[in-house]
Amino acid sequence: RSVKVPNETEKFISLAEASLGTPYSQEYLSLLARQGKIFAKKVDNVWHTTSRIVDDYTSQQKNRLFSRKRVNLFIENAKNPLSFDRAYFQENC
Repeated sequence: RSVKVPNETEKFISLAEASLGTPYSQEYLSLLARQGKIFAKKVDNVWHTTSRIVDDYTSQQKNRLFSRKRVNLFIENAKNPLSFDRAYFQENC
């Protein structure tokens, strides 16, 4: 999995500011930065990234969760094919 890099015109913001409006805390974003899971740079002992980087990571995680839910639902229905409800599967996946 590759880490997205901001383009030159994007404004860098602190991770505290980047965490606002997301399900992630500044501390968690800092962990992601240290692990190399999001692009960030440290300036004067403060991590900075862009809004787009955090938004892209959030979208990526939602997609992973959605895919996992879909696979689990499919497996549950495969175990008991008589209970398979195609309409429910299509609505919820």
